[in-house]
Amino acid sequence: MRIAPWYLPQQDQSNHLDSIVQLNQNLVDIVYSDEGSNFYLDSSGFVPVYQKTCAKTGVAQYLKTPEMKRLSLFVCLITSLSSYHLSAQNNSWKFRHDQNGIQVFTRKDSTSNILEIKFRTEVKASLNAVVAMACDIPNLKNWSYRLKESSQLKEVSETEGYLYMYSDFPFPFSDRDMIVHYIMKQDPYTKQVTFVSKSVYNAIPEKDGVVRIKIIESKWTYTPLPNGMVRLEYQLKSDPGGNIPNWLINLAADDGPLKSIANLKEFLPKYENAKVAFLK
Repeated sequence: MRIAPWYLPQQDQSNHLDSIVQLNQNLVDIVYSDEGSNFYLDSSGFVPVYQKTCAKTGVAQYLKTPEMKRLSLFVCLITSLSSYHLSAQNNSWKFRHDQNGIQVFTRKDSTSNILEIKFRTEVKASLNAVVAMACDIPNLKNWSYRLKESSQLKEVSETEGYLYMYSDFPFPFSDRDMIVHYIMKQDPYTKQVTFVSKSVYNAIPEKDGVVRIKIIESKWTYTPLPNGMVRLEYQLKSDPGGNIPNWLINLAADDGPLKSIANLKEFLPKYENAKVAFLK
């Protein structure tokens, strides 16, 4: 099941002209789309854009009968929602293992066979120290596994910018690079800080002999705790590209991040006295 923007086949527009005008004016209504059947929502309930059997229930052929229309659509919708709920449950995070106080979780990416991965640990440090280390772009290579170069391409503000990173991949694979757009935010009530980044791979030309990573989304969450600790959570969705098979990517998915987080803990004391201006 998916929720799609409004559209209506040209040949069917005459039957629902009033609804089309209202939808286009408000720009808030949606079309329910499921297995090729499309419906819009008006004051009388779900109305079919065109007639087609619902693949999940087989009852949509009765849509032309007024007394059956709403029932058949309701059954189709409930069945689809149930399938969606089951899919969401199957895609929940699964605990993988704990290594030296770093918990590892994985789940299947909904669009590929590559695993998404999440790490959770706690460090004895101030929130200022943790965020200052994350903002020290030139020195990311000191603790990020196999990262050989890190630089800021553009600073939009103190909490937003564009980064370039170059990673040395093990033989026989080619080295990788990436460009990401990042945004940092702090919750004014909980003081929790999030650091979200996403690929903007076409921001600069690719380099010869280096594979540009086009799919990467990451999120760091730094949560200050009452006991003086800070909980770190790192979530990563990435496809290194090239010819590396998915099974090999999944096999080694947690290796690099685990080493990076272990290095982070080692280097963190260097930022003990740091202050970050935007933190409250």
